[in-house]
Amino acid sequence: MIEGWVEPEYWLGTAINAESAKGEEVAVPRDDRTSRTGNLCEIFMRYDVATPAGSRRSTSSTRCVCPSRRSSLTRTVSQG
Repeated sequence: MIEGWVEPEYWLGTAINAESAKGEEVAVPRDDRTSRTGNLCEIFMRYDVATPAGSRRSTSSTRCVCPSRRSSLTRTVSQG
C-alpha cells in the first residue's frame, strides 16, 4: 500500500478518518488519525485485510519534520 504525504504548510491539522474498499475476494477497512505540532506532522494508519483465507492487520506510523522546504521523513510499519 502506498500513501501520499502533505508538506506541513498544507497540513489540515488534527483529524480522524475511516474508509473501506471491497472486491470479490478482499475487503480492506482503514482508519487513521493525524496531528501537527509546529513543524512535526504525524499520521497513524491501521488496515485490516480480509480474504476468504483469513485476515491480517497492518499499522503504520509516519512522522515528518520539516524545518524548511526540505523534509526529513521517518516511517515505521508493523504487521500483526
